[in-house]
Amino acid sequence: TGNKSLVICVVAGTTYYLILDSFAAPACNAYSALTISAPTATAINNDFCATPIPISQTGSYTASTNTLTADSPGNLASVFCGSIENNQWFSFVASATTHTFSISGVGGVSCGAGVQAQVFSTAITSTPCPSCTNFTSMSTPCYNPATLASGTLTATGLTIGQTYYLMVDGNGGAQCNFTIGGW
Repeated sequence: TGNKSLVICVVAGTTYYLILDSFAAPACNAYSALTISAPTATAINNDFCATPIPISQTGSYTASTNTLTADSPGNLASVFCGSIENNQWFSFVASATTHTFSISGVGGVSCGAGVQAQVFSTAITSTPCPSCTNFTSMSTPCYNPATLASGTLTATGLTIGQTYYLMVDGNGGAQCNFTIGGW
């Protein structure tokens, strides 16, 4: 009895069926309204930890925190070095036990305090929708110069062949352009 809600992950272009049925007696349960809704905006691929942009050692990646939202699943807020306002995610597979990332080209009209970044290990779950849980920092201290300065972020204790996640956030909500490279 009462209002019920069901959240499921779906794939665009796939047909799904919803069956309304009763459990045991009575054989018929009345309802007054059924609402089915879906997100109206397409999420930016790397705006959420479960959908990071894969990066490799041979690439240089220019990105921006301008249109991103806060994504703070699991215990992330308690292990990150600052507040989270407009973060984004990148993933990489460790090829050594230590990786150093260069962060450069930090700037923009509303960039102010620059960007902050940290590397994590985490588990990706798929129930009911893909999400990240149980974050462990692999880069302590994190990158948080509170300026537009270029610098480096080093992750240590990595397991070769394992996937890790680099999160970059606009410090205090700063809307910044930046480049990740040189790892």
